[in-house]
Amino acid sequence: MLDCDGLCHGCKRPRAALGRLRLSKAARRRGWRQEALSELVDLGELYGVDPAAIRGVG
Repeated sequence: MLDCDGLCHGCKRPRAALGRLRLSKAARRRGWRQEALSELVDLGELYGVDPAAIRGVG
């Protein structure tokens, strides 16, 4: 059984902090950019592109 998050109707348990449940838009955007840059660096290594040139793109 899943733990109660305190969001159900009439629930007496304290609510969980919503900040812990989902990331902000800015945090998601930073994460996406970091993952994309990591993928570009990996592709650059595969094709012999200078990593400094790739990091200059972002």
